[in-house]
Amino acid sequence: MSLAADQPHAGPEVVWLLDGPLRDGDNHGLLHRDPALRTRKTEIEIAVRLPVAEVRSWATWAVKQGSDRVTRRRLMQHGGGEAQARHWCVIERAIPRSDSSSARASVSIAAQC
Repeated sequence: MSLAADQPHAGPEVVWLLDGPLRDGDNHGLLHRDPALRTRKTEIEIAVRLPVAEVRSWATWAVKQGSDRVTRRRLMQHGGGEAQARHWCVIERAIPRSDSSSARASVSIAAQC
């Protein structure tokens, strides 16, 4: 797993998910520290129903991908710390619309992991 900013698609192709909606004060790396550089990544919530066997905890998945401790720690620091990272999940496939149970103007992407 690579965090190289100069490489497009530096890591494995996955969909990143949270295990619940964003709460006030959550970051998860979705909010840039400089408000002038913020991309609107938290305005839409899409709830999905996915097979539990396909959704992986990010921490477990990253270790199995061979991600070293320093890289994982840097990603966690950028994303708000270890407490935030406990809510990160990945799935190694695209998620078709048929898996979406709802979409509304809100703040997160949610899945059970």
